Amino acid sequence: MSKVNIQINGSKGNISMGFDILPDDLLELLTLGQKVVSAENEAELGLPELDRELLVLLRKGQSLNAVKVKRHYSGMGFREAKNYVDELKAKYLK
Repeated sequence: MSKVNIQINGSKGNISMGFDILPDDLLELLTLGQKVVSAENEAELGLPELDRELLVLLRKGQSLNAVKVKRHYSGMGFREAKNYVDELKAKYLK
């Protein structure tokens, strides 16, 4: 397991996060930085890019990081962002 730090630059500012990551997941993480986010099924294809990125984090068990990213880019409070991420998870990750 390796520690990876990510800096995300957005219109509302920057966010920096640290992740513990397996080497096999590094390529997928790098493609996220290049805005290449794959959809796991057809239902996800119509989702905004941010939601697809949130689903990638959720699939890796990184729910808290998904909430942090949603809060950063939406300006939502913690509870509202957590509810949003929980609903996304319930709908697409059964």
